[in-house]
Amino acid sequence: MDLRKELGNKIDLFEKHGLVNELEDMFKNPELIELDIEDLKEVLNGEITGTIFKTITDLNENFEYTKFNDLTPNQCVIKISSSTNLKLTDIDLLISNIKESISPNLNIIFGVGIDDSLKDSFKIQAIFSYKE
Repeated sequence: MDLRKELGNKIDLFEKHGLVNELEDMFKNPELIELDIEDLKEVLNGEITGTIFKTITDLNENFEYTKFNDLTPNQCVIKISSSTNLKLTDIDLLISNIKESISPNLNIIFGVGIDDSLKDSFKIQAIFSYKE
């Protein structure tokens, strides 16, 4: 996928922060719940406020995100990847914790991927934005 073609100048901010590989990785692994480029475009129509690209082992972790500005995000696209042992309750808990940590008013679009190399870990990839 050519992200520059798909996203236009919106990719510049990701290049500036060295996050293009992480952005491309959101669309690589096999998915249980598909996340597509249109979902990403929907969130990127707003002012990009920050990202989370990390691997965790604690489902109850409080999430901090890399902020790009002082706006409070109200929408995000999240991809959660884990091994085939991933449970719906794990996904629900992770999304709830992200929402609680970032903003209770987040509109969330999410996808779920399988990556057996993660074993008992969870890879969180999230992009946050503010849209009036």
